[in-house]
Amino acid sequence: HPRKVHFIASDIQVNAALPLHTNGRGVDGKTARVAWYARRDLIEPHATGQAARANTRFGRTLYVALPAGQEPALVVSCPIPAHQKESLPMTKFGVYIPTRGRPVELARCVESIFATASNPERVRVICYRDDDDSSYDDVDLPVTWITGPRVMLSKAWNICYAAGDADVVCHGGDDIVFRSEHWDSMVEAVVESVPDRIAFVYGRDGHQDDKLGTHGFITREWAEAVGYMVPPLFSHDYNDTWLNEVAARIGRRMYLPDLFMEHMHWIWGKAPHDQTYLDHEQAGAEDNVAALWESTSSLRVRDAARLMAVMS
Repeated sequence: HPRKVHFIASDIQVNAALPLHTNGRGVDGKTARVAWYARRDLIEPHATGQAARANTRFGRTLYVALPAGQEPALVVSCPIPAHQKESLPMTKFGVYIPTRGRPVELARCVESIFATASNPERVRVICYRDDDDSSYDDVDLPVTWITGPRVMLSKAWNICYAAGDADVVCHGGDDIVFRSEHWDSMVEAVVESVPDRIAFVYGRDGHQDDKLGTHGFITREWAEAVGYMVPPLFSHDYNDTWLNEVAARIGRRMYLPDLFMEHMHWIWGKAPHDQTYLDHEQAGAEDNVAALWESTSSLRVRDAARLMAVMS
């Protein structure tokens, strides 16, 4: 980029010349902008439209951009000394997946999660399986299993959330495939750009894309403020719609077009219309989830108010 200089500092002492500390506050009182990378040799500024906290949660390397007017004047890649890395907080990610009768699809999803993460050791996948489902008996995957009675989808996601300790959680499904390298770093950079960490972050699913975040991320701060990961109401659909509407109400619906989590849904011709889909559709019809959605608008207003109460 003609307006940026990229270099790799050989010593953390470079910060003596660049007014920056590990908490992102410059000695001159200014705040550095976060930068994130799609590849290690390609560093781009995180475009939030305003200055944001510098992110020290990338583990081995601290990426920072210092703004000059509307353009970053300098992009720096700064190795963090070992003694400093040990004290840095690291974002923990949770991908929570209710699953039934789909051992092959779940294995594909889980493999993609870890294969594309920048820091797979910081990712924990928790799966809820029904106690009458034997299809996973011989499945060996790097996930935490919760086995229990068959419950509605929203309750299964909330059970996974309660069992985890992640800082950022994904509203996951066994019919998605993580396609973007460094998805965790992308999401982390956006979350860290928000001082109060109240954010709904989502990318493309190959179909809804910017129009609807079908499998987005929220923070623990979000979940704790509203009292749950997803509303404990819906047996089919509308959990994602709920998160999107609430996020839009508070101005924190944050779309990442470079984040691609492909939804391999039967309606798009990417999967068979299997018994799991049929069961969900039947439950949704029996519960009349469309009418339930219409009757709960006041609860979405309530959730937005709860989030705004903790936003800075």
